[in-house]
Amino acid sequence: MNCKMCLGLLGKSDEPRGMHSRCLRSMFGTASVHTRLEFARSDINGDMLARNTRRMSISGVQQKLSMRLDNGILHPTETGGEYILKPTPEEYPYAAENEHLSMVLGELFRIDSAKCCLISFRDGEHAYLTKRYDRDAEGRRLHQEDMAQA
Repeated sequence: MNCKMCLGLLGKSDEPRGMHSRCLRSMFGTASVHTRLEFARSDINGDMLARNTRRMSISGVQQKLSMRLDNGILHPTETGGEYILKPTPEEYPYAAENEHLSMVLGELFRIDSAKCCLISFRDGEHAYLTKRYDRDAEGRRLHQEDMAQA
């Protein structure tokens, strides 16, 4: 079995979580994290999306949820999101896995990339999770530009 963050082989002690302890600490600041979400992909509906993306300034057409880590459990949040969850759109199978692999390959080529991993919904389906890098430790916005803005 491979780590859902770095894609390296897992030892027996890390297999139940699906990630190396060092990768969990790198992504979440602790190794005590539930690596399976408490909700299924099918639980994401219009109300959940509207409530937890209202204040996000991230563009694009793909569904996204703002997430916060509380006591080792990731929860959708309206404010103070530390992570962005991107489920695979039904019309593009394996989009989460593809985006994650692209980021891992970028790192291998020494391209500065956001910390990210695959995380499982309650039903086992994967989603792409990325750590927000556009906020400081107090949650204030950090100015970001990408090629679309250039």
